[in-house]
Amino acid sequence: MEGNPKESQMVEDFRELWSLLEAKNMFKANLGYYFLQLAQILILEALSWLTVWNFGSCWTVTILISFLLTISQAQSLFLQHDSGHLCIFKKSKWNHLMHKFTAGHLKGLSSNWWNYQHFQHHVKMNIYPKDPDIDFSPLTLLGDLQPVKYGNKKIKYINCEKQHLYY
Repeated sequence: MEGNPKESQMVEDFRELWSLLEAKNMFKANLGYYFLQLAQILILEALSWLTVWNFGSCWTVTILISFLLTISQAQSLFLQHDSGHLCIFKKSKWNHLMHKFTAGHLKGLSSNWWNYQHFQHHVKMNIYPKDPDIDFSPLTLLGDLQPVKYGNKKIKYINCEKQHLYY
């Protein structure tokens, strides 16, 4: 049985691309990068706590630590995402441990919940209502389906005509 020539050419192209990326070590994680990222997160968290401890909670300190914690939380999001995809360490056990630490201890959310939500996102990416990452209701209604759904339910706390003013 002979396959479709376009499919076989596409498979050959992907194999060639895979070989090229493998030769450039694109599939090997740089552990030094992830170590520095974790160190940066921990330093920013500690610096925030030390700032409050030493200077109190006046508005200037609050603004400063808000800035530090925003950077820290954004970086820990990326670190927990990569460990959630099991792409930092060669052993999945170490990735799971890193994911539990970054999600649970640094971000304060369940790694099991994140995995479930993220798997749902990858199964039906950007398909409403299957993808939980694109459902921002009741804050914002996007696309053609969400406003109709909320309009049919006659939910009164959303003013669709003024949602652009929320931001």
